[in-house]
Amino acid sequence: MEQEKIGQFIAELRKEKGLTQKKLAEQLNITDKAVSKWECGYSLPDNLVMLNLCDILGISVNELLSGERLSSTDYNKRAEENIMTLIQENNKSQKKSRQQLISSVIAVLLLVVYFIWFVNRSTENGLKVGYFVDLISLNVDIILPLIMLILAKQLKPFLNVFKYNIHKCDNPDEAQKARSAASFAIKAVMLSGGICSVIYFVNWMRCLDNALYWGPNLAKIILGLFYSFIISGILLILKERI
Repeated sequence: MEQEKIGQFIAELRKEKGLTQKKLAEQLNITDKAVSKWECGYSLPDNLVMLNLCDILGISVNELLSGERLSSTDYNKRAEENIMTLIQENNKSQKKSRQQLISSVIAVLLLVVYFIWFVNRSTENGLKVGYFVDLISLNVDIILPLIMLILAKQLKPFLNVFKYNIHKCDNPDEAQKARSAASFAIKAVMLSGGICSVIYFVNWMRCLDNALYWGPNLAKIILGLFYSFIISGILLILKERI
């Protein structure tokens, strides 16, 4: 599918209708940057936007994907070609998304392993992995945000964040709901980390008369936020990939 040809076709029809990129974007409830990307051949309209775009320009979806007006004899033939092309591109897009996700996971794991090795070599007594483990903080940073997502009726859109990182979402509204749910989850995780740290801080203040508990309790105060930063970072990456 020739995106440049389609872009030029959209630009020609837009000018024929006496529309600027901004006016066309307003009718489609999108930004004029999106229209500019179409006309430059950098991207194609989403499925839902495509139907409205064709209505405004007075063409069929088949003609839009062909990048030209079609005669009745060529119409059916080009329709079959366009359908096959869309299927192939969709399969390629899904495969590419899976490969990118796997590559990202591997890269993160390698960085974590390198970080642990580096810190272990740099510290005098070596890195104690057990110092970074606090199941209470981890459970709070996971379970409390899930409860908040359920109460806010954001759980299903949030689960779609992971789904749309594997399979591309063709529905702009659903994709936006998933992004909003991810943003809500990030805030919930940070809030949970803060709550956990405050609880540990209060406990630390009550144990000031016993110096033996200072170190462990201070570590727990930091771990609550530490886990929330890691989880929020992962969610932020997944959100931006949608």
